[in-house]
Amino acid sequence: MSSPPWFRFYSETLNDRKIERICRDSDKDIPKALVIGVWATILALANDSPERGALLLTDDIPLNASDLAQETGLDTDTMEALLFQFHRLKMLEMYSTDNGATVMAVMNWGKRQFVSDSSTQRVREHRERQEDDGGNDQAPGGNGSETLQDCYSNTPDTEQIQSKTETETENTAADAATPPEPSPKPPPKEPKPPTPAQEMFTAVAELCKIDLTLVTKQDRGKLNQVAKRLRETGKTPTHIAQFARYWYAADWRGQKGQAPTPHDIPSNWGRAKEWLENGGNNARRDERRTEPIDAGQATKRQIEEQQTTYAVRALAERAAAGASV
Repeated sequence: MSSPPWFRFYSETLNDRKIERICRDSDKDIPKALVIGVWATILALANDSPERGALLLTDDIPLNASDLAQETGLDTDTMEALLFQFHRLKMLEMYSTDNGATVMAVMNWGKRQFVSDSSTQRVREHRERQEDDGGNDQAPGGNGSETLQDCYSNTPDTEQIQSKTETETENTAADAATPPEPSPKPPPKEPKPPTPAQEMFTAVAELCKIDLTLVTKQDRGKLNQVAKRLRETGKTPTHIAQFARYWYAADWRGQKGQAPTPHDIPSNWGRAKEWLENGGNNARRDERRTEPIDAGQATKRQIEEQQTTYAVRALAERAAAGASV
């Protein structure tokens, strides 16, 4: 059976990335149109080859770079450079014959250049069916109004295309019947650790017993200013905990269970520092210092101190008189 006089040339070749790569990587300045023309010539020679798809002059004589250069009108060096690129990009493959000759062949020829049904063969089969049916143009189950051209068009109708269509239909039906697997849920994100500013802000809010869900925007701003001032002077949440010890042990307001305000922290920081440095021994003195005393309480305390002084003096005088006797 002689090889068909035509072959398929796909329009995608005009924008093929391999063709673009050959034009870019070649040592010679080769236009894209020239590369496409050479490739079309190779396909035509492979189609007319004794072994369809291989570049053969005869059954046992392969075409070489010089033969292809003559077919395209190029010099041999340019053709050898193009053949090297075609082989590197797996557009051509090489194999050896029994006599040791190296043959070039087009990759995937059978897949891309499959043989279509012959329209002449289909017309002959149609006429044979007509003769078997006694010359009746209408085949069983057919449409009498259909012409021969309607029944048998020249559109390629190959087993490869039909098999591919059936396979795609089956795959589509199977995909529709099978529910898609749920995509795995991403792992939960780990919370970011708080920044030093956030830690100080929280520590001050807890000391002052401020509910951050209820605080106003203005009060939150004041709280943030105090926390920022403390942090800028080197204070940490550990220092805030130490201040809390002072407040509830030494300050009269804290002893009554009253939490400090944000302003109380920096204004009493010096007293807290002194109290902590003395190990808390001067707590009673700080109590007196911070406790508010009105005029009546001051007079009462002064009288009590004077009475204590007089009593001590009287006891001392009486003890001295007894000693002399």
